[in-house]
Amino acid sequence: MTPLIDAVATHARTRPHATACIDLESGGRWTYAALNRDVDRTAAWLVKALGPASAARVAAVARNSVALLVLHLAAIRAGAIFVPLNWRLALPEIADLLEDAQPALLFHDAEFEIPSFGGSRYVLADLALLVADTPMNQHLASPHSADLPATLLYTSGTSGRPKGVIVTESNAFWGSTNFNLGNDVTMRSVFLCDMPMFHTAGLFAAVRSPLLAGATVLISRGFHAPKTLARLGDRLLGVTHYFSVPQMAQALWQHPTFDATCSASSLYTRWAAHRIPRRRSSALSVRALKCPMASA
Repeated sequence: MTPLIDAVATHARTRPHATACIDLESGGRWTYAALNRDVDRTAAWLVKALGPASAARVAAVARNSVALLVLHLAAIRAGAIFVPLNWRLALPEIADLLEDAQPALLFHDAEFEIPSFGGSRYVLADLALLVADTPMNQHLASPHSADLPATLLYTSGTSGRPKGVIVTESNAFWGSTNFNLGNDVTMRSVFLCDMPMFHTAGLFAAVRSPLLAGATVLISRGFHAPKTLARLGDRLLGVTHYFSVPQMAQALWQHPTFDATCSASSLYTRWAAHRIPRRRSSALSVRALKCPMASA
């Protein structure tokens, strides 16, 4: 059995006061100690609701937030399987995925209509209140293997029905390690994530990879070209790494505030990781680096 590598718990012990993540919509900030505490309490709640190492599916239909990240990490720590669903899908399409995944629990943003299914549902914004009275560490008596399914990501379905792709924590660890080694990611890095966290690029490349390194993740509710450009150029935020797909890069290029002195060749036309030198102040003076996960 491959042991589970819990980067957040590790950094919470060794660098408890380092900033782990910032929710750009609410302004909330989490140190690694605070993030570990919230994940731990939520994991204990999930163990109480589902049983230890249950492998039950915990689904989400929600835009990016630190609460979504907490739910993801807590499901893994509790031995459940996290299933983030594409909130852009039509109601019948979400119903099909729920029928396939058979989640025991589903958390969603209040703005989204959710079809009927056989499990329990909760509003994600209520997560902190829901778990507030739960004692911590109940899950620690039930360790599970990093080789077991931990996350279920559904494909877009462009060539047929969406398929659930199993991601183990071994997959996540080695993928993030490869990404970090190829893109100069250190504990001093600052990532901006506005890729949707129901996608491997958002959830793993833009969030889990920096957390593995002990870096900081700025979580945006979603991509919005003018906001992204402003955040990339904000020296107080200090973003060092940004991850995009072709549609996002095109929207940034075409926006009036894009820095025209930045060569278009500095943004990949495939998935791309960009390292932003701190010494430059323009919004998109970036140096594209090799992205080991870009071939996915």
